[in-house]
Parts: sequence; structure tokens; C-alpha cells
Amino acid sequence: MEMKISKYQSSCNWKSCNSSGYKNIAIAIFFLLLHFSFFYENLFGKSYTGWDTHDWSFVNFTYFSDALRSGSVPLWTHFIQSGNFFPSFNNVGLYTPFQLIFIVLAWVINPLQSYEFMIQAAMLVGVLGAYSLFRAQGAGRMVALFGAAAFDLTVQLPITGQMVFVFSFSSLPWLLLVCLNIIRGNSRRPYVVVCQAAFFVLYIASGYLWLNVVNLIIAFLFSGGMYLSRMRAASIEQRMVLRRVALTLGLFFLVIGVLYAGLILPGIINLSSYYGKFYGDFVSPDPRLRSLLPAENFSYNSIFHAVAAAIDPRIAANDPIWSADMRAAWPYGAGWVLWIVVLATPWKKKVFSSQSFWLILLFVALLYSTGNRYGINKIIEHIPVLKANRWWFAGGYYCSIALCMLAVLKLNALSSSITLRQATSRICLVLVPVAFIFIALDTPIEQYHVVAEIALLFWLLNVVSDRLLRNVLLMSLVCVSAFSFHEIPKSMPNYKYSKIPDLSGYFEKMGRRKVNVEITENFRKLSTAHDYVFDDEDWLLNKVPFAHGYNHLSNPIYWYVKNDAFLARIAFLAQGERVDKILSRRDFSSDNAYAEALARQISDSPLHPIVGPENYQGAAYADAVSGRIDRISIFPNSAKITVVTSSPALLVFNNVSYAGWRAYLDGKPAELISANLIFQGVRIPEGGTHTVEFVFRPYFTIFMLASPYFVLFLCALFFLRRRVLDVRLSRVGVGA
Repeated sequence: MEMKISKYQSSCNWKSCNSSGYKNIAIAIFFLLLHFSFFYENLFGKSYTGWDTHDWSFVNFTYFSDALRSGSVPLWTHFIQSGNFFPSFNNVGLYTPFQLIFIVLAWVINPLQSYEFMIQAAMLVGVLGAYSLFRAQGAGRMVALFGAAAFDLTVQLPITGQMVFVFSFSSLPWLLLVCLNIIRGNSRRPYVVVCQAAFFVLYIASGYLWLNVVNLIIAFLFSGGMYLSRMRAASIEQRMVLRRVALTLGLFFLVIGVLYAGLILPGIINLSSYYGKFYGDFVSPDPRLRSLLPAENFSYNSIFHAVAAAIDPRIAANDPIWSADMRAAWPYGAGWVLWIVVLATPWKKKVFSSQSFWLILLFVALLYSTGNRYGINKIIEHIPVLKANRWWFAGGYYCSIALCMLAVLKLNALSSSITLRQATSRICLVLVPVAFIFIALDTPIEQYHVVAEIALLFWLLNVVSDRLLRNVLLMSLVCVSAFSFHEIPKSMPNYKYSKIPDLSGYFEKMGRRKVNVEITENFRKLSTAHDYVFDDEDWLLNKVPFAHGYNHLSNPIYWYVKNDAFLARIAFLAQGERVDKILSRRDFSSDNAYAEALARQISDSPLHPIVGPENYQGAAYADAVSGRIDRISIFPNSAKITVVTSSPALLVFNNVSYAGWRAYLDGKPAELISANLIFQGVRIPEGGTHTVEFVFRPYFTIFMLASPYFVLFLCALFFLRRRVLDVRLSRVGVGA
């Protein structure tokens, strides 16, 4: 018996589906299969994500998880570089709900696997945001899926090795979606807008500061353009409504700005305290430690190289000059599918205004990625925060974002009523110049095949009128694009999506790691390396403190003394003391000369620590040899040291000094003095057995970390109050 198709079912894109729910399930299954074809090895423990995602993000994630499991919310890390302020703006996301879910999950499963799950979850957040944004702009399900898949493949997939980038990029579609809803008048209640802003801040806290600022600028300009276009076409009554919309939009950005600034402010203050005495010409003694002089920027050597890289770096694989320029960059390009869709679809006047913003962004992103060549760096150098980025080719990711937006807008406006001749001419207008470029660059033959397949599919998409077949063709374009991205590591070995095969049993090592974060021995592992030691994770696996470690936001003076033998002990009793010479920066020709002079002071006789003139007592401390440290117990935010002496002594705690640390002697507050300029000390006034405690209580940092949650709590109170008021009013209405 033939099944009858209702008018509702026949209007759907997938006629074989019996309901909208089946279509959504089919869409979800299709995308998940596509997405996880790239990551199934990571999910099953066969490989893991490397690069900075591992060396920075994962190790701090695991440390935070282990510390939390041991009963501490870490505000200080005591295992690397003789102590470090932990909630820097690179780590502040660990205190937010999204990461906390996977931090707690790491108590149950291997943290390496939990972190891989978090990477996938963040990427799916971006995909869902992109899909929702495209749907809100009027795109059909299949077109929205096409755009979401393109966003995933071209923007998120290549940069999984920089997890903070994934968080930032995945937040952008949601940011644009909220702005779109506000402009359309869908978000009118202030507490709802404030709540959305607070949740958004808690998510982007895990992202990269520079990208977050750029995203906010893009969203603000996008909203401003839409608002002005609506104002021009609005009546007097509508303009009154739009003015309220502008206030709502302003409130949204204001709350984001205030809360996000509050989260990163403790980290900025921390860096300012370390670098505050410098004049601004400090050059780091070790790679990737923060310098104050402008660092070398990395960009494409020409706009043509940038365009080729924004399409597919394999175009110039056989040209040594072009290839060398593009292989040094991170983006993998937007792929031929997006470019052909954008270039081979006519620019219709009625929808051009909505596309113009993304065209401008595409041009600016291309120009930015070649900043050193065309002088745009001269402008950026004067803009705070924006000038902090030195990876100019990161503009390539925004090229891909702009192309995703343009492709969806153009596909949504694509008409199926064009002639065969029109469709052919459109494709030829793109293929002819592409052929000349391929010949000029001696492009590998595989690229000819890819372009030919995409061109054929898109040509069919233009001439076919059947909806089901058009949807199949659209998904075929997605599959071709995915296959093309799968093939990139084969022809370009450096492009491996940051995937590291687990050949050394690292997954099992993480499962067997020591979880307890307490340090009970007065020992710190030293190294003679001049720069970072990235591959020594003994501090994470066995919880052995290490004088080195991967943290480029630490005290710059420490980097001059980190190999000194006195740091092998976490604490010691001074054998004497020296008075601080109080060197001034103005007496030196450069920041580095000043820093080196300070470091020499420390290294000359570190067991006779430097103290300030107000704390200098000139005692010989002869008992330091016979005195001993009897017991030591160090947790992330505290240290307890039991000292046995027969006379007064000075206990030096080789923990980098920072505001927020307090000292207690036998349970009573004690003066915490500076020892060896950058470490801490406590005087023991008389002989005997004494317990010295060091406690880290940065109240301002705690308040800033808690501020988004406090705002959410206030929003919840407003919501409950309104609900109660609505119930009372409804009862009055019923009673009347």
C-alpha cells in the first residue's frame, strides 16, 4: 500500500522522513558521523591532542582536577617555577562551569580522555551555535547544516592544538545570535540580557583574550550595522522601540565588558606587579617568556599568499617560496567548497546589504594576515590588547568565518529557476581563472580533481529543482570538503590537526599518576636547560616539584636564577643575611641590565638572603647549621613547615612572593618579609620547635572570580520575584 504524504510532510526538505523530529535526528547523525571521523582515535585513547592544548591547557586542567580532588581550590601552583599565581587569564576558565564538568569527570575516568571529551564538547557548542545562528537568519535546515559543518571544518578543526582558540571561536556564533535576537526585540527583559551576558563571560573565560576582544568588536560592529539599517527604514513609532533595543544591546555589551574585565584583572595585576619596575624595553632571557618590547610579528608575505592560504595551502605545495610562507602559518584555509559557492553565486541587490558586512570582514582579515607587508601593523601597534597578538596569519580564521556567513546567505538566496547556460557560465567564470592560477603555481593534480568534483556538484545544485536531490547535492559538497580536509596531513605532514599517536603508553601513565597534590619533602627538581623544558611532566605524573615548567607569565627575575642550586630546597634556614642594595632602574641602561643586576645579587650568596633595610638585623645565624626543618607539608594555597632551632633564625621559603600571602608563627600572625628579593621569609625569634604557616588568601582575586556567579544569583532573584508577582497578579485577576 502506498503511503500518503500530507501537505506538511511534502513541504519538508526530506520527503522520506515522517516528521520534523526524524529530520533533526537525521541531521544530527549525519553531522556527528562527519565530525567524529576526524577524532575517533582521540575519543578511544589511541591518540591525544598535542601542541599548547597539551603542554599548557591539559596539564593545568589535570593539576586543577587533582588539587580539587585533594580538597583545595588552587589559586597557586606549587609544583613549577617555585610557585606561580594560578588564575592567570590563561587559566581563569578552569573556575567556570563548563570546564568544571570535565574536571570532576576526570575523577572517574582518565583525565586525558576527559579532556578530549571537553575539546569535542566545545567544538559541538560552536557547531550548535553556528547552526542556530544560520537558522535564525532564515536558512533552511540543510543550508544551516552546511554552514555549521563548514564552520567546524574550516575554523575549529585546524586549531584544536590551541584549545583557548577553540573556546573563543565556538563562542562567536552564540554572541552574534544573542545580538541578532536583541535587535529583533526578542530579548526585552534586562535581567534576561544580564543573565545571558554572565553565562557568555563564563564561557569565553576559557578562551584567548585577544580573540575574545576581536569577537566582541565584530559583534558590536555587526549589531551596529543591523541597527542603523533598521533605523533608516523605521517609522517614528518603530524608532522609539529601536532606541530601547539600543539600550538593551548596550547593557549586554557593558555587562560582558565589566565581568570579563573582572575575571582577567587579577592576572593583569599579577603581571603588572612582576614587570612594574621595568621601563618597557625588557627582552626575555628565555623563549616565550613575556617581553615588553614589541615581538616579531608573523604574517604572510603578500596578499596573494594570504588568499591562497585562505583557500587551501596545497595550491602552492610545489612552489617553494609560496609553500614556505604558508607552511609556517596555522590556518588550513576555508577550502574550495566555500570559495566556489561564494564566487559562483550571483550577488543579488536585495540581499547584498546583509552580505556586505562579511565581505568587509573578509577583506580586513586578509589584509590583517599580511600586516607586516602593508603597514597595518603601524595602526595595530597603538591599540591596547589588539597589539598583543603577534600571529598575524590568525586573520585566516576570520576569512573562513566570513566565508561561512557569505556562503550560507548566498545559498539561502539561491534560486533553482536558472537556465543550464546561466549555471554553466557562473561556474566557468570561476574555473577559468582558477585554472590559470593552478598552471602558474604548478598545483598538484589532486587539487584539479577536488575543484572539478566541487564544480560539478555545485553546477548540478544550480540546475536541479527537486528539493531532495538538492539536499543530497548540498550534503555531498560537505562530504567532499570533509574528505579534502582528511587528506591534508598526507600531502602536508606538518598539518596533523595536532593529533599525537599514543605510542608510549601516555594514556596509561596518566591513569597511574599520583593524584595527591601534597608536597612532603624539602626537595625541588632542578635542570640546567636554558629555556623551557616542555616534555618533563614528572611534576604532574609523580607530583615532584620542578624549578622549570611551562608558564610564560611568571616573575621575570626568577628566570635568571631558576638553575641555581639553592632552589633544590623548598625551604632553608638562613646562614646570615645581606641588606638590599635597593637598585633603581634609572641607574641602568636597559631593563635587562637592571634584571641581571638583581639576579646577580641573589646568586652571589643565596644562603645569606637579601632582606630590606627595615628588616636587616645583621645576625650571624650560626645556629642555621645545627637547626633543621623537621617537617614540611605544602598544598596549592598553603604551606606548613616545622622548624627546630636552638636560637633565633630566619626561615626562607623559596616560593615566589606575591600579594595575598600571609604568614603565621605557632598559630599567630607573623611578619612576612622579602627574602632574596623575590622569595619569602619569616623570622623565628627564639629557639625551640616552631610551626610556620604560609597561607595564600587573595581576597580580591576570589571576589573577581565569584562576580559572574553573584550576578547570576541576582538574576535568579529577579526571576523568582517576577514569578511571584505574576502569580499574585493572576490570582487577583481570577478573583476579580
